[in-house]
Order: sequence, then structure tokens, then C-alpha cells
Amino acid sequence: SNTTRYSSTRNNYIVTNPDDNKGNVPNGLVYRAVKSRDSSTNSLVNQTDLSGDFTVFGFKNTFATGGELGREKTDSRSWNVVTGANDCPLGDGPAGGYNCTSLHDPDPNDPWRGNITKNAPTHTTSRYWALYGFDTIEFTEQWSLNLGIRYDHFHTRANPPTGDDIEDTSNFVSYQTGLVYKPARNGRRRREYRAQ
Repeated sequence: SNTTRYSSTRNNYIVTNPDDNKGNVPNGLVYRAVKSRDSSTNSLVNQTDLSGDFTVFGFKNTFATGGELGREKTDSRSWNVVTGANDCPLGDGPAGGYNCTSLHDPDPNDPWRGNITKNAPTHTTSRYWALYGFDTIEFTEQWSLNLGIRYDHFHTRANPPTGDDIEDTSNFVSYQTGLVYKPARNGRRRREYRAQ
């Protein structure tokens, strides 16, 4: 089987969370600290699988092997939100632009707003490929052995708005081994239920 998948995602938000790094809590106030993100990711992945079964020395082997090739591009930036001082010198009302709110009775409907501009984005491109193989060896109806290995190669390049480009190449080998015991008949293959 061969599958090609394209996906596009967007994550765009400006939120505030309570901040007390200036000691506003004793005065019954908390500062609305800004957290933001504007990112978009486009990815293209192609995966090819080959599966089947064969018998060696009387033991049935069920295998799956294949390869994967992909590319992912991300543009990520934060919003530059200019608000008032975080020590809440003007309290929690309109004079302070609602940048601070009451600790004991916060109002989520405050007309908070800041001076918002976009920061320059960081462009990141990742390319990767992988090869893998898995096999299940059936010794008896109850006992089997699972074996698997996967090799991944990644190359990532980032272009931040300031500074030099950043590149990284990584290789990973992952594997699995498992001895499986199936004590109940309903956990075994359907063929085991055939009438004798």
C-alpha cells in the first residue's frame, strides 16, 4: 500500500494569564501577562507499506515493513502586544487599560486591549525519511514473539529573524522486542475458533 498525506494547520492566539512577579497580590490585584503565538505548518508525507506472512521452520511469521518520506515547513512568530506597567500603578480600572484585574473578583468581560503588531517569523523546514520492519513469530496458539526496528533520519533548518541560520541533522534507531502470552481463547486469532 502507498499513502500520501498533505496537512495544513494554523495556531493563532493572544491570551493572558495571571502574573504576580511585581507583588500585586497583597494589593488584591493580578497583572494580565500576555502569551501569544501565530504559526502555520504545512506537511507532506508519503508512506509505503508491505505486509504479509510466511512460514520458517514450522513457525508462522507475520511481517510489516516499509518506508516513509516527508517534509514539514513551519512559520512561527509571536505577537508584540504593548500593555501597561506590570506593577499595576493605576489599579484595575480603565485608567490602567484593564491590564490588571481584581484577584478576588476578576471580570472576564473587561474591554482589555493592547497595541498589537506582528513580530518577524522564524521559518523552519524539516525533511526526513525512515525505514522500518516488524515481525510476529507464532510459536504456539498462546505464545508469540514480536520484533521491530525503525531507522529515522531528520534534517532541520531554521531561519530566525535575527542571527545566523540554524541547521541540525539527527539519526535515530528505535526497536522493540516482546514475548506475548495469550491465556484466553478470545485473545487469539479467529481461526482458532473453527470447529474441530
